[in-house]
Amino acid sequence: ESRPNLFEARDKEKKDMSIESMADYFGVSPEIEAFIPELLVDFYELGSYPDRIVEMARRAGLPSKNAKVLDLGCGKGAVSLAFANAMGARVHGIDAIGPFIDEANRRADEAGLGALCTFEQGDLQSVIEEGGDSDLVLLISVGDVLGDMAETVRALRKVVRPGGLMIIDDGWSEKEVDFQGYEEMVTHDQALAQLTCEGDEILEELVNDAEDIREMNRIYQARIEAQVARLSKEHPEHAEAFEAYSAKEKQEVEILDNDVVCATWILRRV
Repeated sequence: ESRPNLFEARDKEKKDMSIESMADYFGVSPEIEAFIPELLVDFYELGSYPDRIVEMARRAGLPSKNAKVLDLGCGKGAVSLAFANAMGARVHGIDAIGPFIDEANRRADEAGLGALCTFEQGDLQSVIEEGGDSDLVLLISVGDVLGDMAETVRALRKVVRPGGLMIIDDGWSEKEVDFQGYEEMVTHDQALAQLTCEGDEILEELVNDAEDIREMNRIYQARIEAQVARLSKEHPEHAEAFEAYSAKEKQEVEILDNDVVCATWILRRV
C-alpha cells in the first residue's frame, strides 16, 4: 500500500506552541498540564545532543564568533548555551514554558554567558511571522509544531538570512506508525524531498545511533516514572492522569526504539 503524499501541506490545523496547546503537545490530560515542568524537572537536554549539533554547525561554516543563532523551542537552553560557550555565538531562545525559560536564564548567568544568551517565553509561530535574519536557526526535538518537514522548512526560511543555516531534528519511518503524533511519519525519501522543497541544500544528515537512542530513552523513562510516583503520592486526585502519561511515554519509547529512525539535518538556505 502506498504512503500518502506528505509533501503537500496538511489539511488539519497546525499546532502552535502557545500555552493552551501544552497538554496536547506533551500528551497529558489537561488536568495535569500545570505539572509538566515537574514531570520534566530531571531533563535538561530534553532529547538533544548539544555537542553534536554545535559540531554540525561548525563543519557547515558557521562563524566562530558573533554568529546570530535563533533557538526555537529552546527548552532549558542546553543547545543555546552550547553554541554560546563553544563558539561565542549570540543566541536568542524561545519556548512556551515559563519555568524552562527561567532555568535557561539561570544556567546562562551561572555559566557567565548571560551577555551572549537571551531567553524568552513566547509562541514560535508569532516569532516566525515577525521574520528575521539569523545566521542559524535551530528546531531541535520539538516535533511537528510547524507542520510537516516542507512546512517547517518554509517557516524557518523566514527567520534565517540567505546563505544561512537551518538545523532540524526529526526522523522518518519506512512503516505506518499508529500512535498520536506519529501517524504522518514520512519515509526517508519523502523526508529528503520535503527538506529540499525550496531548493535549499542539505549539507549533512546525521543519523543518531540506535543504541544511543535506546539508552537515552531508558534513562528518560526511569526519570518520568520517578516523577510520576512522587506526584501521584503528593496529588492522589491526579494519580490516574499521571499514570496514563507514564503509560503513553512507555508506548512512545517502544516506537522510537523499533519503528523510527531519528536524525538531524543541516541545510543551507539558498
